[in-house]
Amino acid sequence: MNARAPKIAFSLALAIACSFVRAGDAASAAAAAANALTSEDEAAVIRKIQERGPRDVAIEKAVAFMISQQGKDGGFGDKHRNAITGLTVMALMAAGHTPDSPQHGPAIRNALNFVLSQMRNDGYMGHSDNSRMYGHGICTLMLTEAAGMTKDDTLEKRLVEACRRAVQLILKAQAIKKAGAHNGGWRYEPASLESFPAQWDPKLGIHVT
Repeated sequence: MNARAPKIAFSLALAIACSFVRAGDAASAAAAAANALTSEDEAAVIRKIQERGPRDVAIEKAVAFMISQQGKDGGFGDKHRNAITGLTVMALMAAGHTPDSPQHGPAIRNALNFVLSQMRNDGYMGHSDNSRMYGHGICTLMLTEAAGMTKDDTLEKRLVEACRRAVQLILKAQAIKKAGAHNGGWRYEPASLESFPAQWDPKLGIHVT
């Protein structure tokens, strides 16, 4: 083996293992590392995977704080709760927790149930909290991610069906004829007829339409 080979093998195994770590599967991470490396590198890779640095500590504290803010109904936040709940669930999943995780999986499932309970018959999720199409887009993205991160067939079917309805609403909202160059865009509500490009307001420090 040449001088660079151990480093290449180490990097490859670490990349494979980290993909499992992000999915919250530490056992698969260790197995992936062991299979991709020679015995002389295996122990080093396992130690590297198990290392906890300042970033890991910060993420764990942030996750604990978010979980502590969950309402009894499964939602998060005081205003625009559908959108805030969607963002919170995506953050929890990005930290390696899934609907199936033993530690925070129940909290994620409660949050999913909250968002699903807010979905209108036509698939819209931005009405009850006034987050409008912004919140609907956030919740749709969150549901698609959650659907791909559970092994529970029943939950997956619920999420996929909700995603189908949510995406259909997005497409219907886009299809509403708008004036000139604004055609093909979205406005605040699904049935809005106008879609103006945002302009920067230096006094407010935000983009406004």
